[in-house]
Amino acid sequence: MVFTPLVESWRPTLEQQANGIPINFLLAWLTHESGGNPCATGFVGKQDPRDGLFKFEAGIGQNFFEARSFDALFPTTSNGVTLAQLRKGCNGQTITNRSAVDDEAQVRAFLADVERFRDRSHQQLGAVGSQADAEELEDFWMFVKLQHALPAIPRFFLAAAAESGAADSFERFAGFVENLDLETMKRLDGSGGGVTIRRGATLAKIFNNARKTGAGSGANFFDFVAPSGTGGAFVVPAVLLVASLLLSKGGV
Repeated sequence: MVFTPLVESWRPTLEQQANGIPINFLLAWLTHESGGNPCATGFVGKQDPRDGLFKFEAGIGQNFFEARSFDALFPTTSNGVTLAQLRKGCNGQTITNRSAVDDEAQVRAFLADVERFRDRSHQQLGAVGSQADAEELEDFWMFVKLQHALPAIPRFFLAAAAESGAADSFERFAGFVENLDLETMKRLDGSGGGVTIRRGATLAKIFNNARKTGAGSGANFFDFVAPSGTGGAFVVPAVLLVASLLLSKGGV
């Protein structure tokens, strides 16, 4: 796969810390969530009327933060990293000082989320005996990304999908959920309607995001980080490599 120079700039650090997670999956995640921009934001401190909490998504992997007030968001932690750490060198979604960006905190927060979602996917898929519970399959990584987009989907619908023979692939699972009638979906949706209210185009978009990111894992036998001295797991076109090096040295 070919990624933008900004996304590619994170490859060296991710390769050092990926812990067996396919590098192209991680880079595809960045592509769909932040574009590799450490200053990217999702929720931007708005108060959720459903629970009164203030929400914020930040960083290359779009870690989620919530607190009882806007000011309380910034010392709040995600995987031991504060929102304030992920906002260093940023003004809104603009990188104002690349050298001030805390790359270590960005990667640590991101990978800790992915590892947690990977473990949760193994638990859930294993519990229903799904054949998708294998890290050499792109389907598995699609389920992992789904944990970030809307974790209520696998949590509340996998068991029913397995009973219908629709849990052994991501496509069958997505089709099962999307084709549920409203009453059945409401009965299964233990997230307070979190899935039900996203029926239609929004739910399809969530599945498509997970689908595209999981497909970024590519031919997994080649995409895992290679042992030291083997030259790495992926050959980057020279022009992207040069651009990435420039970015990593403060060219943004």
